[in-house]
Amino acid sequence: VLSSTRCKLVGVLALLEYLQSLCQQKNILAGKINLFCDNKAVITIINEWQAIQMTPSHTNVDVISACIKLRDALPIAI
Repeated sequence: VLSSTRCKLVGVLALLEYLQSLCQQKNILAGKINLFCDNKAVITIINEWQAIQMTPSHTNVDVISACIKLRDALPIAI
């Protein structure tokens, strides 16, 4: 099922993948970036969720877990 939350999460995932690539290419080891989104659920997920909170029964678990993994691997703060 396609939802607005899933669509926004996929957008955030694409941005996180771009940031990871940019940090690797430019050898960025520290910094901070602010992301903005008009979906409060997505903001909460990106800011507060941890991988240990995830279970296969969560809606959009595939995209959320990918976002959390990339967020935690980035050398910059979000």
